[in-house]
Amino acid sequence: MVPLLKESSIQKILERPHYEHGQDWYGLGFDVQDWGKTWGHTGAMEGTCGTVQCHHSGLAWAFLLNAWAVDMDLDGVVKLALSSVSELAPFSSNLVLTSSNGSHVQTQDGTQLVMICIRLEAVADTVAAKRSVGYKLVWIGVNDADVKSKPLTFNLIFSQAADDCDRILLFGINVSDVKEALSEKAKDGFEAELVTTFVNEGQLQSLVLLSQTNRGILVEVEVATEATEYVHLLARRRKCAFQVVSQCVTQWEGELLVSAVMERDKSSSPALSPSTRQQDSSCEECPQRSVPVTASSSSSCHAVSHRLFPQSSDASQACTSSELLCGRLKGSLVYEAAWSHTQHSSGTLPSVSRDLPKKRRCSGKRDKSIDFSGRSVQPMDTSPTLPHKKRLQAMSWVQITPESFLAELRRQARRSCSLQDVHFYMVDGKPFVSGAWLPSDQPNCYHRTGLSRFGLLPALAEAAAANVHLRFICQYVEEGALCHAVFWEAVKEV
Repeated sequence: MVPLLKESSIQKILERPHYEHGQDWYGLGFDVQDWGKTWGHTGAMEGTCGTVQCHHSGLAWAFLLNAWAVDMDLDGVVKLALSSVSELAPFSSNLVLTSSNGSHVQTQDGTQLVMICIRLEAVADTVAAKRSVGYKLVWIGVNDADVKSKPLTFNLIFSQAADDCDRILLFGINVSDVKEALSEKAKDGFEAELVTTFVNEGQLQSLVLLSQTNRGILVEVEVATEATEYVHLLARRRKCAFQVVSQCVTQWEGELLVSAVMERDKSSSPALSPSTRQQDSSCEECPQRSVPVTASSSSSCHAVSHRLFPQSSDASQACTSSELLCGRLKGSLVYEAAWSHTQHSSGTLPSVSRDLPKKRRCSGKRDKSIDFSGRSVQPMDTSPTLPHKKRLQAMSWVQITPESFLAELRRQARRSCSLQDVHFYMVDGKPFVSGAWLPSDQPNCYHRTGLSRFGLLPALAEAAAANVHLRFICQYVEEGALCHAVFWEAVKEV
């Protein structure tokens, strides 16, 4: 047999270009992963599609279809098929359990348990059952991106290594009853740490995860607040030293409604008003929603590294307009420091739009998979960090496109801010993201977006095999395909 390519030619094809960094890169026609141990290509042409891959496990496969696949995660299909054969599974079969009530993925050391696609009626019993064997619920999210064709389900993350504080879940309560329920639980020392809203059988409902803690914090919860009002409220709460720790957005009857949990250390001092340099008079020990909220009339409307509007009367009008969101939030809203901003454009920050990544849905590009075997973490960006006084202390987005979100994720990592919460949601068939960042000494994280329903379980299992803990899992629809965005804790360098 005569080889089509010499070994030296293959090495050149798989060689990492000088401008690439990290463990994954794009070679000469091949996607290279795991420091060169995995490589292959996925593509489509003239109504056909296919993939070929040499996997680091020693397996190699080719998968060809005489049709165009809406979901191009063909390697995910192969991995899912291989998982049904214990001898060929790319992950240990004892880490994964699939049943009619969703799938369970457990880390190798048993410290974390992830349950995906749990039916609504089974959530309460599932939480109670896991609690009885020592697992505490630390995060819960809803799968509602494709409820027209799929039932409403939930993703749950449990931990055995969670802190000592007790946790309870208020589930499936009407939004109008949330504040009363929280008041009752506050008598027993429980405070909200996560809030989510969802639509169930035509009703807007909420779930709230509460913890019993003595951290010395003040907590304020906003439930189903109209987006414009929420942004202005957040601007005032930031002056009172509150930070967003949980935030989600839901479209309901043509409006965008925001629910959030904000925290403030009791020992922290309220910030000074940027215009008067005096403490905001609305800052109280227990802030009330009756405090009037108005937009700032200042003409100083700054963004991160640029001005959204020129310093003129037009800028003042843009900042004070009551039509900030154009009814359906057609612009993007970002909040940082003590100001709120709006951008009436395509929904991306001008400062990062030049470097936005291409749209990808596991199309064989280098964000297709992640190697969890290494102990060191490759930073998202090696650019010098800003001086401490210029770093963003906290930031949250109400609406941003997935492409801009990835750019923002890298930008916040450079500024030593870690992702505190993230939520993908659909508006008129298009995906958007809300997110919150807080200062952290570990700002990096592993993440995959555009992960198909076929590749989701293998990706979770591969991470669990390396004891990499999951933080968030979100669902959305892009170009007719159901996709997932998954975020893991970055392994600290030791």
